Amino acid sequence: MNMKTQPNLILCLSLVLVSCFLASCSSDDTPVDQFTAQDLSLMHSDSEKTWRITAFYTHYDQRTLHPFNDCYVDDQYTFKADTEDVEAMLGQQGCYWDAPEQAVATVSYSFNPDNGRITLNHGRGEGQGDDFASNFFFIQLQELSDTRMLFADDIDGRLVRAIEFEKVN
Repeated sequence: MNMKTQPNLILCLSLVLVSCFLASCSSDDTPVDQFTAQDLSLMHSDSEKTWRITAFYTHYDQRTLHPFNDCYVDDQYTFKADTEDVEAMLGQQGCYWDAPEQAVATVSYSFNPDNGRITLNHGRGEGQGDDFASNFFFIQLQELSDTRMLFADDIDGRLVRAIEFEKVN
């Protein structure tokens, strides 16, 4: 073997080793938290169940509260077994104005049995005079127990925008 082909051989072997290593590091597209139809009973107790928002986060992993946290933590949501619509009872604190003339929330959830994902579809708006402001987003259920729920955006394994609920007694 001459000296000119030896560096090429080393380079080729290095590339093969790196390729093998990268191929063994495949990503798993299966969600960590998969839920079943039976898990839905924890959300609505097979009838209805009321939850209050304890925190609204911009970055859940960093525990950074959203600028609208104060207007969300006085809200209660009732999840019902017979519909995917969620009854939202908004508190007194406005998000866009201290005392909005009108406030509305349109909230529902959806369950996909094929991938085990439960998604919260959340819209909220307020009006003051001729002005109206709103915010709409989708977030997925990450944690569920009889007394606590966490819906959040999962971006590359980091939980960012999130709403945390606790059961109302």
